[in-house]
Amino acid sequence: MKKTFLIPMIAFLGLGLASCGGYTSSAQPSSEASSEASSAAVSSGGASSASSEASVSSAPASSSEAPAITAIASITDGAKVDITATVGAVSTKGFVLTDGTASIYVFLDREVADVAKGDLVNVKGVAETYTGSSGSHGYIRISKDVIYAKTQGEGATVTPVAMTKEIADALPSQKAFTDYKLYTWNTTVGKSGSYTTYPFAGSSTLIEPTHTKTADVGTEGVYYTVTAYFIGYDISHGGFATFIPVSLEDGGGNVSFDYPAKVLGIGQEAQLSAKTSKTESDTYTWSSSNTGAATISDTGVISGVAAGKTTITVTSNTSGKSAVMEVEVKNLPVGKVELTTATLAIGKTYGDGKVIYGGARWDWKEITTLSGGSALQMRYSNAGTFSSIVNLDALPMPIASIDFNFNTGKQVKTDELLYVSFGTSEQSAATSGTNVAFVSADVPKTTIEPTSANATYLKIAHTSTSGAVYLDSIVIHFAGA
Repeated sequence: MKKTFLIPMIAFLGLGLASCGGYTSSAQPSSEASSEASSAAVSSGGASSASSEASVSSAPASSSEAPAITAIASITDGAKVDITATVGAVSTKGFVLTDGTASIYVFLDREVADVAKGDLVNVKGVAETYTGSSGSHGYIRISKDVIYAKTQGEGATVTPVAMTKEIADALPSQKAFTDYKLYTWNTTVGKSGSYTTYPFAGSSTLIEPTHTKTADVGTEGVYYTVTAYFIGYDISHGGFATFIPVSLEDGGGNVSFDYPAKVLGIGQEAQLSAKTSKTESDTYTWSSSNTGAATISDTGVISGVAAGKTTITVTSNTSGKSAVMEVEVKNLPVGKVELTTATLAIGKTYGDGKVIYGGARWDWKEITTLSGGSALQMRYSNAGTFSSIVNLDALPMPIASIDFNFNTGKQVKTDELLYVSFGTSEQSAATSGTNVAFVSADVPKTTIEPTSANATYLKIAHTSTSGAVYLDSIVIHFAGA
């Protein structure tokens, strides 16, 4: 009876102690480990059975167990490992471990938040060859009974190998291996079906990032310098080389528009401008896909011809890379837009909107009228820090100035404020701007110029804790008009 109770108790204690020491585990202790613990318990318990003693003494658990491998390059399928090395990259399923010469994937099937690139980590576990459900070429990874913990010390530094056409062409022939090399190359991000690709110029090998967050894989059509670990070749969906990215940096030469001009009036002109990343100066070639709707000059001046849509393409004469933007031409007022009680819907609250100039949209809350519609009233309410708010999204042209024409028949306190904020995006318009004191009895008209260049977003808010501001109109003048 003593033996019967002692075996499981000591085994249980042994397993509990094994889980201590600051390690993170990805799996339950194996049955092999449980068996070893039970055998040890029998021996230490002084069992009366001679056959049991003979079994333990003739074949101790430790005598037949190979020592754990401590070098990544020596890892084989099924080997137990005890490796201290550097985290080379973190994925959504684990991390790459490198000693500066060889590397291996520690697969946990979950995202890790307790290690980061550059950390020195001790990993214990069992290596397995992964072939995948499609029978892909196998690669060895540490994926069974894994426990890991950060440790003190200086991590290894890995110098990436420059990808070549010969290397890229040979990736499909890679068989089981542990030498996960770190490569770097320039690529324009592409797509193969729903999969993101990092093609290497001149090679037909499909290269894809794996176990990577969608937000981190880059933007299709943009040129990057990618640094990533090759972890194997997969023959599913046509075959592809799988990589875990370490970094994705602007490769230079990418072209973008300085600001959008997505809506244009018939007869209206707008000066478009572009920029090229990592390039101090550049020249561009411009084109319009539908000159019946809009034309564009060699210097980027777009002119609305007739209602319709066109795609404007700007190409860098240095890098040869392009950016495109769709522009719609409408029958719109040219030069300015005037907001009055007649043009701005009144009495809407909290997120209602109305298209008032092409594709531009106003949102407002608590904007009311005075004396049956004789003035716009921006007033305080208990709804929040800003009470009356007007947001204007994506004007077709940059704002040159705004006139605030106050209703002089209504007296207000001298501490009444309107918060006017300009920006090139909704976020920048919401977080920057100028506080200006507007007093209708003393200043019947005040003109404000943008605080940021090429501003196409606008916020106007009444910020006082009481009272109101009364306006006959708000007139927005556009640059170049």
